[in-house]
Amino acid sequence: MGYEHICKEGKGVLYYARHAIRLRNNPALTYAKRYADEHGLPLRVIYYLGLHEGEQKKSQRQWRFLFEGVEEFAELLVAAGINVEIFAGAEQELVDMLKQAQCVVFDVGYLRAHRKWQTRICEEIQCRCVSVETNVLVPVEEVLQKQAYSAGVFRPKYMTCVQQYLCSHNKIERSDDKGKILGKSLLNFSDFCANNKDLIIPIKYPEMSKWRGGSKAAEAQLQLFIKNGLCQYGKLETSLHTQSYSQLSPYLHFGHISPLTIYFEIIMSGAPQATVDGFLEQLLVRRELAINFVYYCPMYDQFPHALPQWSRETLARHISDIRTHTYTYEILESGQTHDPIWNEIQNRLVLTGEIQSYLRMYWGKKVIEWTKTYEQAWEYLIRLNDTYALDGQDPNGYTGIAWCFGLHDRAFKERVVFGKIRYMNETGIKKRQRSFKKEDEKLS
Repeated sequence: MGYEHICKEGKGVLYYARHAIRLRNNPALTYAKRYADEHGLPLRVIYYLGLHEGEQKKSQRQWRFLFEGVEEFAELLVAAGINVEIFAGAEQELVDMLKQAQCVVFDVGYLRAHRKWQTRICEEIQCRCVSVETNVLVPVEEVLQKQAYSAGVFRPKYMTCVQQYLCSHNKIERSDDKGKILGKSLLNFSDFCANNKDLIIPIKYPEMSKWRGGSKAAEAQLQLFIKNGLCQYGKLETSLHTQSYSQLSPYLHFGHISPLTIYFEIIMSGAPQATVDGFLEQLLVRRELAINFVYYCPMYDQFPHALPQWSRETLARHISDIRTHTYTYEILESGQTHDPIWNEIQNRLVLTGEIQSYLRMYWGKKVIEWTKTYEQAWEYLIRLNDTYALDGQDPNGYTGIAWCFGLHDRAFKERVVFGKIRYMNETGIKKRQRSFKKEDEKLS
């Protein structure tokens, strides 16, 4: 992906950091640095503390995680001899700054608002603009030029491409000369919250002690997972209390760690091949399938337009089915349903900002069962996920919710409310937990 608008006069190279807030394995930063060095131009990195047109508000916990990453990123850039500017003015002022550059490098975002804004800005500033994909291993259009029907369709296409992209970009080396940072005072989080209430979604329990943003925390979490969780990955993933899942999703979402970094560390971990393969299936195939979905389906967050035709048809036939239980958004939000497993998943989401991928499927299926209409279920799920999940407003989240309604899946035996889309209940979770426990007892 890229845009090429050439301007004869320019004052340097700007890297507009948005989706890759790290030094290690950041191909957008690597490109910007190489271009600046080759042309004898100064390099500056800009981060905009605000929302572009179409971007959704964030919760305070999401903003704090983002701030921690940006603050660390700025310090690392300065140590590497690169000038940084934190900017929080009007968007037109930002555009005017970009216009002064000879070359502007963007990292790629895949959601609708990100792509629309970047396209508009590249057309407006009329200088050399280059967009670099930083958060996938294989550029999205390299795998397929259309939306993939399923993982079975996507996987073989992806695997034929991936090997050529498994090369490390490493990180920018430290410099003897330190860079400068402008606008550092804007990273005062308390002042930001006080002065930008219109950008913040108010929620209960906005602060969380568990999570800290930034590439150092991301790589520490990766090593913790390799040490304590990777060998168990996939065996205990349905447990409400296990730590066998990676907890790297927020760091991937905010660009604090590259999937390439994770890939190399996992490959070198010495963990059993079965668990390595299972994890890489999620990190690479499933995650980049989700990006394929939001890239080629512009209505990825809208019901029923995001769904395959067979799913729309089967749900349409069951639109009037009687629901045994129905709950309002407020009851769901507070985790006060009749199902203790669902309540625990929801309460964990509200308190900690995390929801493990398999449990998200169960959580989503139950909301379909407990709301008056499919449209209402869809709305509630997106609202809950995007508000409370630390990795909310992400391709994985939108794809996971759409999967609950039949996306990337097949038809099953028809039943009330669900039609032919896959059904899940607590019995399946408990059964899998019991089987995993028996397996562990045999091995002990």
